Amino acid sequence: MLVISAGVILTRGLIPVVASHPESDFTYNSIVGLQIFFQIISTYCSLVFGLLLANRSRIIWYIALILIITICIGNIIFWTNSIILYFYLGTLVLLLISKEAFDQDLFVSYIFLFVFGFLIFALIYGTIGTYLFRVDFSGINSIYDALYFTIVTYSTVGYGDIFPKTVFAKFFVMSMIVIGLIVFATSITVIAYNINRHLKKVLNHLNKGRLGMTNHIILIGYGIFSRILIQRYIREKVNFVVIDADKNLDYERQQLMDNNRLLIVSYHGHNDSLVKAQAELAAKIIIAYETDEASILATMNTREYLEAKNPQKMPEIIVRIFFDENISKAKRAGADEVIAPHILAAQQILKRHEK
Repeated sequence: MLVISAGVILTRGLIPVVASHPESDFTYNSIVGLQIFFQIISTYCSLVFGLLLANRSRIIWYIALILIITICIGNIIFWTNSIILYFYLGTLVLLLISKEAFDQDLFVSYIFLFVFGFLIFALIYGTIGTYLFRVDFSGINSIYDALYFTIVTYSTVGYGDIFPKTVFAKFFVMSMIVIGLIVFATSITVIAYNINRHLKKVLNHLNKGRLGMTNHIILIGYGIFSRILIQRYIREKVNFVVIDADKNLDYERQQLMDNNRLLIVSYHGHNDSLVKAQAELAAKIIIAYETDEASILATMNTREYLEAKNPQKMPEIIVRIFFDENISKAKRAGADEVIAPHILAAQQILKRHEK
C-alpha cells in the first residue's frame, strides 16, 4: 500500500503540479517549489520504505508510521489532495492493524539501498530538475522530454536534440553527469558481483553442493580457536572451508557463507557436509567443537567417511580436546593428532609456579 501510495503522489500530485508550473517561475522563487520538493521526497521515501517493510522490521515499521503521518500533514498544508490523503490514511490503518507482524530485527541490504534507492533518486533528480528549468534548455516541452533527456544523459549517448542554453543549465547537467557516474558505474559493479555470486550458487547446486577444492583445510566446529586459524588462512590465501552445526549466523559467519566458506549441518556427524567439502581431497581436517563429546563424535564420523572413500592420500585429522581424560578417546576415535591447549597452558602455569 505504501508503494502504491507513492505512485498516487507521483501521478495525481507531482506530475500535474510540475506540468502546470510556469516556465518563467523558478522553483526557488515560488511556494510551488516547496510543494514540488515535498512531493519528491514523499514519493521517494514512500517507495523505499514501502519495499523495506517486506522484511517485517519493527524499526522500519516505526519509520513508515512517522513518514505517513508527516505526509498526511504535508498534504493538508501544501496541496490538499483528498485522494492522496485517503490512500495514506488507509495505509496508516493497515500498518496499525498489522503491528504484530513486524517483529524482526533491522537488516537492510546494501545492494538494495544503493542500486535501487540511488537509481530512483538519480532519475527523479534529472527528470524533475530538467523540466522545472526547461526554459534554460532547448527542446524540452514536456515531462516526457525531460525523462528522455535524463536517460540519454546518464547513458552518455547524447543525441544533441536537447541541450542546455544557459550557464545555469550547464552546471545542472554537470551535476547530473556526476550523479550518473557515481550511481550507474557503481551499480553495474554491484549488480555484476551479485550475478556472479548467484551464478556460483547455481554451479554449486549443479555440482550437488561440492565446493570443488583440493588439498584444502577443513575446520569442523566454529569458535575462538577456529576464528584464529581462519584469520591466518585468509591472510595467507589458504583454501579452507568451515563445517558447523550452529544455525545462528553472526556477521562473520554470514561473510563465510556468502563466500562458500561455511557449511551448516543438521546435526553433529552429518556425512552430507563431508561430501560437499570433499573431505577425501583435503590436506588436513581440524576438529574443534566447543565440547569434547561433539569433537570425538565428529572425529569418529570423519574417520569412517575417509575409510569408506579410501583416498590415495589420507587427510590428517587433528582434534582439539579440553580435558585430559578425553585425549585417548579422541585417538581411539580416529584422530592422527590431538592437541589440548588448555591443558598445555595449565601445565606451563604450574611449572612457573613451582619455580
